[in-house]
Amino acid sequence: MLSDQEILALLDTKPEKGIKKLTQAYGGLVYAIVRGRFSGLLSEQDAEECVCDVLYEAYEKRERIDLRDGTLKGFLALTAKRRAIDRCRQAMRRGNVLSLDDETVKEPDSGEDLQHSLELEALRTVLAEEINALGSPDSDILIRKYYYGQRSREIAKALGMKENTVDQRARRSLEKLRKQENLMQLLGGGYHG
Repeated sequence: MLSDQEILALLDTKPEKGIKKLTQAYGGLVYAIVRGRFSGLLSEQDAEECVCDVLYEAYEKRERIDLRDGTLKGFLALTAKRRAIDRCRQAMRRGNVLSLDDETVKEPDSGEDLQHSLELEALRTVLAEEINALGSPDSDILIRKYYYGQRSREIAKALGMKENTVDQRARRSLEKLRKQENLMQLLGGGYHG
C-alpha cells in the first residue's frame, strides 16, 4: 500500500493512476462516511456523486494538503462529511422530500431550530477535528467504536491490538477530549443537547 505522500505525488505526476490508488486506499472510507451518516438523506446516486466529488477535491487540492498537519485520511473524512451535508442542503432547497425511517426531513420550523442545528453542526465539526488530532490509532479506535459501533474485539482484530489495549486507549482518548479547551467551550457555550 502506498503512503499518503506517494499517493499525493502520483496525483500530481500521473493523475489517473493517483486517483485509482486514492480510491483503492480511501474510497471505502469516504463511501462509508457518506452512506453511514446520511443513508436516509441521500439517494444512492447522490452518495456516489458525493464520493466522486470528494476524491476529485483531493485531486484539486493535492498541492495544498499538508501532511505535517494531518493525514490524507483525515482530510478525506472531513471533506466527505462536508460534501454530504452540502448535498443534503441542496436536496432540501430543491424541495425534494427525503425520508429518514418513514419520517419527512424538513427545514427547521423556527429560528431556534435552525440555531440548534447550527450549534450541533459546529460541535460535530470541532469534535471531528479533535478526534483526528489524536492521531492513529486513537482516532481510528474512537471512530470505529463510537461512530460505527464496532466492539472492542472487532477493533482489536482489525488494528492488530489486544482488546484491553483498545479499551484503555479509548478511555485515555476520551479523557484527552474532555480536557480540550475549545471543545469544552463549545459544549459550555450555549450548546445543551
